[in-house]
Amino acid sequence: MLKLNYVKHPSVSAGRDTQLDNNTCSVRSGENLEGTNDKVKTMKHEADALEKKINNLTKSLCPHFKIKGELSCADTIDLLNDHLKKRTCWGYIRQDMQLWEVDVLQNRNGYHNVILNYHEFLSQSLTLDTSPNSSIFVGNKLNDINISKNFPNMDACSAFAFVFNHEYTKKYVGPKCLAQETQ
Repeated sequence: MLKLNYVKHPSVSAGRDTQLDNNTCSVRSGENLEGTNDKVKTMKHEADALEKKINNLTKSLCPHFKIKGELSCADTIDLLNDHLKKRTCWGYIRQDMQLWEVDVLQNRNGYHNVILNYHEFLSQSLTLDTSPNSSIFVGNKLNDINISKNFPNMDACSAFAFVFNHEYTKKYVGPKCLAQETQ
């Protein structure tokens, strides 16, 4: 450990531990140098490993983003931040544009049941019969409470009921009807 404090009278010879005017001058060498050297070596190896990772990342990004030449670390970080922002925005747009989510997916006795949820306004039940005479049963169920909350002061429930014809269960035969019904 190295501990030095200012000595006011440099002409006075100081021993190993000398006290001059309430100031101390202590020099201890060799006690913790080995531990400090090991820490420095470890930190240098870690820094080298990180530098190699950064270089590998930079080299792999250039062909991916069709960039010619070398990128600096700052340019790489900026490029990745922009890319992640775009990916996040694309995810939000894709999520907003998706009309439905699959709520239930079941398979029982040759029937496949799928329930699609349209933004908590409408649940559409599709039952697929996989027997030789395959058919599709489609039923719609409105969520009147959620519709009323989102469209107050208007008779939106009647409009949804008219458009989606929620009281009927329809039967379709053939695979093309499924695509038409869910679009």
